[in-house]
Amino acid sequence: MSKLKPLAAFGCWAVAAMVLLVGGGLIATNHEGGFMPDFQLHLGAGILAVGNGLSLLLNSSYWASFNRPGWLSGVIALQLFGVALTVGVLAWQSAT
Repeated sequence: MSKLKPLAAFGCWAVAAMVLLVGGGLIATNHEGGFMPDFQLHLGAGILAVGNGLSLLLNSSYWASFNRPGWLSGVIALQLFGVALTVGVLAWQSAT
């Protein structure tokens, strides 16, 4: 179990960071014109939503397996930022 702990920790951080980078990057580079307007916005919001669910599942399993480590609060904060970004994008999209 001790060999698995660093790999699991890296997995939690990597999934949360990649979801935020890919989803946020798609949202930030959104184009409103063309054949499929706002496609990147919708795709980025979907990636953030699904990725946050996956990240929550990974964090919960790590939390249960390794006695509630303190660094996990940083991952949860990163995940909450992604949730806030997703909710903001969806609220902005419904207003337009």
